[in-house]
Amino acid sequence: MQDYKLPAGLRDNFGPQATQKESVRHYLTGLFQRHHYTLIETSLLEYRDVFGPYELQAESLYRILEADGQDLVLRPDLTLPIARFLATTNVSLPTSFAYVGEQFRRNRQLTGLYNQSTQAGIELVGFQSRRAELECLTVISELNRDLFNGRLLVELGQARLADLVLADLPASERQKEAIKAALFNKNVPDYEAAIAPFKRERHYPFLAEWTWLFGKADVVEKMLAPLRVNPAAREAMQEVLDLAKLVAQLGDQELLVDFSTAAPQASPG
Repeated sequence: MQDYKLPAGLRDNFGPQATQKESVRHYLTGLFQRHHYTLIETSLLEYRDVFGPYELQAESLYRILEADGQDLVLRPDLTLPIARFLATTNVSLPTSFAYVGEQFRRNRQLTGLYNQSTQAGIELVGFQSRRAELECLTVISELNRDLFNGRLLVELGQARLADLVLADLPASERQKEAIKAALFNKNVPDYEAAIAPFKRERHYPFLAEWTWLFGKADVVEKMLAPLRVNPAAREAMQEVLDLAKLVAQLGDQELLVDFSTAAPQASPG
């Protein structure tokens, strides 16, 4: 019999591993239904353009060429297919979805990472932002208590913060992208070199401390207090800090704030 093998990075689940995975899936489905989310299961295959907002390299995708020449991919994420679903149906808003499903994304070889993983999540669409954030964090707190015995670490950030901070910096787009790349990659030498041309700018003290604005919310708030930054960025960071204080009231939930993380997808235009 021919020696069949799985493609690199993929896996079969069998026996105790499959049983444990099914148990977690069952728990999550029950949790989502208790919170009155609508379960959704999207297609494994999507048009490549659905994932345009994600900055994914072509080599990280499993691609299939349709008979008509259009590019299909095995979904590398489950969030944007829901956006595609909403754009092509007449579902009334506001609404909330929950999902558990497989995603496929190629990782570099020899990293020890699988290219196939299971993603679970909730999507609250059309709700006021603060309500949606608190709802998500309440669900996370419940999951943390039930499955992780309080060991899960929650990290809060602001997806648009980098663009808000750099909006009034007299820098070219290339310079701004270099600052963001070094910041998001936690590459301090490159970051210091990228902000060096702006030492005479009034917001330079903030730029100089930006890479260190992470940790417990009260510590970050004290670090931020004497630093000058434009009002829009200040307001965005204060919203995160206020949210962190509310989350602290949910119970034993370990939480950090990080103001130097990248958004998982491009901001809307």
